Amino acid sequence: MMLSSKMDKNMEKFNKIFNEFISKEYNKNNENFGLSEIILNEYQILGDITLSQAKDIYKNEFYDKFNLGMIKNSKICGEIFNFGANIGSVELSIKLLQRSYNTLNKNMILKEDGILGEKTISNINQYKFYKSLYKSINILQGSFYISLSENNENLKVTFIDHEETEGDSYYKEFFRLWVDGIK
Repeated sequence: MMLSSKMDKNMEKFNKIFNEFISKEYNKNNENFGLSEIILNEYQILGDITLSQAKDIYKNEFYDKFNLGMIKNSKICGEIFNFGANIGSVELSIKLLQRSYNTLNKNMILKEDGILGEKTISNINQYKFYKSLYKSINILQGSFYISLSENNENLKVTFIDHEETEGDSYYKEFFRLWVDGIK
């Protein structure tokens, strides 16, 4: 396959992942598509940004920088991108991928270092049980968010009847939306 064809397929994959991410995570009321002031300052952007600018930044900071395009399975790639962009740490998202792989694979051979290196890419791309891997990543994401809620009173939520509890309703709503989005 020619290099330009690979680049086109990678861009196609990113476009699909980004469009799903933006439509799921952000609406017109969200300021700067969820990008932090720190990142915007790095790009010397003052004030509101366009969708095109946000897309370029997400591609640079959360996709290309960590070689996510090397993951062949679009669903796994999208999940790692989505979680990493949401929490601001693709490294942690890659660690969840590595941990999920190690948990499912009896040989447990990946270093859980948050680096998407040759060994991780090769093993993930050759792994046949991607549905189990995807579900395991989601389980670990849930565990991450639950640990946040247990360590921060503002994130606690009543699961049975969704009654309001004391604390910041923004975080409770965020957590509920995340749980509701699990497939």
